[in-house]
Amino acid sequence: DAGQLLLPTIDNELITVDLKSGGVVATVPTTGTTPARAVGVRPDGLVVIATEGQIELVDRNTGPTGDVVPVRDVHRMRVRPDGSVLKIGNDARSEIIELGGTSPVVQQRWDIDDGSLVNMRHGRAASVDPTTGGIEVVDLATGERNELSLVRPDGTTPPVVAAIPDSTGGIWTFTGTGAVAARWDSEGQLIDELSMGSRDTYFAGGGFVGEERGTSIIERDDGTTEVSLFAIGTDLEVLMHLDAPDVASAFPAPDDGVYLIDRFGMFRSYDASGAVIDEIDLGVTTLIVNERDESSGFLALAGPRTGVIIDPATGEVDEFPTNGLPSSIDLIDGGRLLVISGADGTVSIWDVERNAPGGVIWNGAGSTGQGASYFDETNGLLWIASSGELVGLEMTPERWIELACTEAGRDFTDEEWDRLVPGAGPRRSACA
Repeated sequence: DAGQLLLPTIDNELITVDLKSGGVVATVPTTGTTPARAVGVRPDGLVVIATEGQIELVDRNTGPTGDVVPVRDVHRMRVRPDGSVLKIGNDARSEIIELGGTSPVVQQRWDIDDGSLVNMRHGRAASVDPTTGGIEVVDLATGERNELSLVRPDGTTPPVVAAIPDSTGGIWTFTGTGAVAARWDSEGQLIDELSMGSRDTYFAGGGFVGEERGTSIIERDDGTTEVSLFAIGTDLEVLMHLDAPDVASAFPAPDDGVYLIDRFGMFRSYDASGAVIDEIDLGVTTLIVNERDESSGFLALAGPRTGVIIDPATGEVDEFPTNGLPSSIDLIDGGRLLVISGADGTVSIWDVERNAPGGVIWNGAGSTGQGASYFDETNGLLWIASSGELVGLEMTPERWIELACTEAGRDFTDEEWDRLVPGAGPRRSACA
């Protein structure tokens, strides 16, 4: 599971082994009194252990959750991908057993249309149905929903491919044909619209929309590409166009410059005149998702096996493993933590300060990522969109320490502290 081997033992323990290093990363007690007949992992990362006498949920880091279902007359059992258990009795009758409970890190969750493309900002999620183009906005704090029907003043409906919540309660939209960016208020009324190309152009992936500046990668029918830097304010305005035939990612840079990364792994910094002022060979290609942290200025890019974190101010580049195909990455806590959301729904942490893995906080077995994740600095929740759900995960290290005491009735050991709590701070108690 996510690069880990889970071993329930006859001594009532669950041992977690890292397959890459071969080392034991966690050992927690279980409550069963007979050998395990089946073991599996739910999409939220909790481990399901089925014995001849019971089925229980176990957190691989803190131990049993307290959710136990007694069973009898067992011939065979199997844990299904959704975490339920198929039990076949000695009389050949079968039944599906559901367990309650949730991972301690899960704080909130809301349903969304499975298959929609989701972007989250400013405490809201905007989803676009790829079939109908319908847009729904969800308030992440309350689950309140608002369906928007966007109509231009001339009566036409824009062919929206992506929507992003803005800071005023409205949304940004991006269309395919014509490379048009538009801003709409909370009622779906058009505020401003800007075409960044002709009718034979469309948006390609790899751009970035910040709070004051945005970049877009535009592809023409003839296969050539260009990058646009645009201002986000009362009026939309294109500040720069750059021809960029091999560009893979583009970010706004200070003083109305642009950062570009090409598909060969070259990083280039441009000033406001379009002149190259810096160049770095990253040593990594096939970087398919990107992120910029507004507070630290760090850039992060990731591909199927490897990613890089770039500090443009110093030119320092650090690599990190992705262990699969990433669907999005997020720099949080002032750039000290990197959250990697896999295309299978798995969410793991890379500790930027220590340049070391921080563990898996959400298991994506059987899940499908539906867009970029989002960290809400106001409450410390990381939101992911996965298999028809918006899930809010607790990402504040102080709360993890409290949860360890609440769930396990004890503090972290030294080994657990080093492995599970990001940063280099000293171990402290939450149970005292």
